[in-house]
Amino acid sequence: MVRQIKPDIVHALRVPYEGMLASYTPAEFPLIISTWGNDLTLHAQATSRMTQLTQQALQRADGLIADCRRDLHLAASWGFDGAKPSLVAIGSGGLDLAAMDAIASATAKTEPLKIINPRGMRSYVRNDTFFQAIPLVLERHPDVQFTCLSMQGQPEAEAWVEGLHLEKNLTLLPYINQAEITLEFARSSISVSVTTHDGTPITLLQAMAMGALPVCGDIESIREWITPGVNGLLADPTDFHALADALILAIENEELRKNAAEVNRGILIDRAEVGKVRQEIDLFYRNLAS
Repeated sequence: MVRQIKPDIVHALRVPYEGMLASYTPAEFPLIISTWGNDLTLHAQATSRMTQLTQQALQRADGLIADCRRDLHLAASWGFDGAKPSLVAIGSGGLDLAAMDAIASATAKTEPLKIINPRGMRSYVRNDTFFQAIPLVLERHPDVQFTCLSMQGQPEAEAWVEGLHLEKNLTLLPYINQAEITLEFARSSISVSVTTHDGTPITLLQAMAMGALPVCGDIESIREWITPGVNGLLADPTDFHALADALILAIENEELRKNAAEVNRGILIDRAEVGKVRQEIDLFYRNLAS
């Protein structure tokens, strides 16, 4: 197909499995590979075959686009030639901040205060830490409400809710569309995302854009976006006491939430606005194609 189409560039938007397939692209066609999220920190090490194919893909790549700076450093250890072109760019292509501002300005934060967990049930998301932290938070703030996206009907999530008696304070939502997700962020004052692996989660950027204070697991890629006590809070993703303390601080410190929203707005304009990100990617394409 590549020989028939004769594209200027082939771009594989993840390593597993698109990049692995694209590693067979004929040499005369430039190949860009993007790394997203857990491509190098989790999936690449899953099996010996995944390791081999990850190395093959990155050795073949003529250019690399990563969604965090960490992956640019890691890619060299997986075979990518650091002398080749590389770029850090948001995996979604950026955020339409003007559209999100319009939704945020038209949507009030929910009272009692609402905390959103947007990550669903994934192997690298420490929802055990999240659920165990909730009773400690409710001891101090019994009216706080929690909303969890994409967890309705998930047996593990329902078991946590029942076992910890969280029915009055926690709502498990089904899968919802992007417009509904944006509204949920707009209504929330705090967003919690506790993971052991991540790149730049789109849900983190959505929380920042909609004025929900990010409370996240303390891992390298998230520290590229969050300065604790300035524009969010970080906690050991395996320690539910630490997460509860962070959530309580977020609830009780309205000034932190307000100031963080302003700081995060500036960060997103500089690093994640859709027009800026697309220009960077367009220039990257053109330079590689030439």
